[in-house]
Amino acid sequence: MNHKNHKNLIKAFLSIKKKYYPSLVLTLNDKEKEKINYELLKKKINIYNFKILNEKSFFSLFSQCKYLIYPSLNESLGLPIIEAINLGVYPILPRLTYAQQFIKSELDFDPYCPKSIANVIKIALRKQFYKKYFKIEVENSFFNFDDLIKLLK
Repeated sequence: MNHKNHKNLIKAFLSIKKKYYPSLVLTLNDKEKEKINYELLKKKINIYNFKILNEKSFFSLFSQCKYLIYPSLNESLGLPIIEAINLGVYPILPRLTYAQQFIKSELDFDPYCPKSIANVIKIALRKQFYKKYFKIEVENSFFNFDDLIKLLK
């Protein structure tokens, strides 16, 4: 679970809770919930957990979100990022190769710094970002998201 970087994400949410009070939705198993002291956190921040998401519930959840914050320290590009973009959910991504190599987002952060994560969340909550601002790079050529979806079909 350490590579998912929930610890810094939660610290960021704790630091902005009083002014912005955003909701944080995670997908944690019981062991992960215990590790982050989920029940205590529920009293401090607006946090929700979905243990297992089937395809229908995944898309239902994402369709209700404005942003996907992906704080992982070690990932591949990540299908959830592409699926979120397809649903019009703006990705907030770490300044790490796996995320920056293909998707150019106006909202990025240092995943090792809770303050950096908090700052980008505050920016996101003050502004409205739309799918048209995404740039996805494939083999050094830029495509918009709709072009990428066509390539994947």
